[in-house]
Amino acid sequence: MRFQSILTILVCLFATSFVLAQANSEFPDGLRGFSMSSSFQFDGKEYRYELNTDAIKDTPSWNVSDGEPPLPIVRAVDIAKAQLKKLIKKTKGWDVDFVNLHQADRKKWYYEIHFTCIEIGCSDKATGGFTILVKLDGSPVEPKVTKVPNRS
Repeated sequence: MRFQSILTILVCLFATSFVLAQANSEFPDGLRGFSMSSSFQFDGKEYRYELNTDAIKDTPSWNVSDGEPPLPIVRAVDIAKAQLKKLIKKTKGWDVDFVNLHQADRKKWYYEIHFTCIEIGCSDKATGGFTILVKLDGSPVEPKVTKVPNRS
């Protein structure tokens, strides 16, 4: 009976360690798991950003106490400006409104760079601005772009 109890405990410990090992291998470096989605409309299209642990797990790790982030803010803004030129036709008159640095997971961060138009003619319609996300490895997050149906 005692042998059976010990065997049961050992099997339970093995199963628990196996499950924990799988969980740790799913999210390396102690990541907890992260997922976010945000969208906005501009010029008859919806731009949807989706970001998750898989998309950021290989980006540089950073902690606020480490000093400056691996991707300087000036470089992130340059990358966002280049991405803006790829996504919209007229970029003249667009300027950075704000930059946020968001923590996605343990030691994983991304920039949110928001642009607003400071000149007439940036768009056919009124706009609340345009947002670009940039990961700390310097790669912009590609939005999913879909046409917004006309509501006439």
